[in-house]
Amino acid sequence: MYGLDIFLEAQISWETFVEFLQESLCMKGRDVTDDVRKRHIWRLFDIEILAYPDPDLDDDQGIPFSTFTFQVQLVLANMRDHDESNRFRHALARMLVVKIRKRLDHNVRLVRNLQTEILIDEVVPPTNQFEGGDSR
Repeated sequence: MYGLDIFLEAQISWETFVEFLQESLCMKGRDVTDDVRKRHIWRLFDIEILAYPDPDLDDDQGIPFSTFTFQVQLVLANMRDHDESNRFRHALARMLVVKIRKRLDHNVRLVRNLQTEILIDEVVPPTNQFEGGDSR
């Protein structure tokens, strides 16, 4: 199974980003902080959505990972109904990228296996409608 990640470069706070994702997913997640790293987690059907501040990755494969302030991983948490869940994971990732572009107007990329950028067919003009939280 390959990784599917969204990377975002934005000048907003972690709290504002989590609030935006909660509104976009129509559900609250939970904060987790351990000795590995801080993250916020949602579970939607067989998909775990993990958001991280400061991805802390080196630039690779022509992707400027070091410039991104947030990372969202979409992980298959259960291999039951694998094909359907994987299609849903891709659709959810694309939906989140479009919402981020429309409402936050920031540099966002969808990446497979931390190596290949997946181009989103529809480039949506920004509207900057999200008003939650403060900026950092």
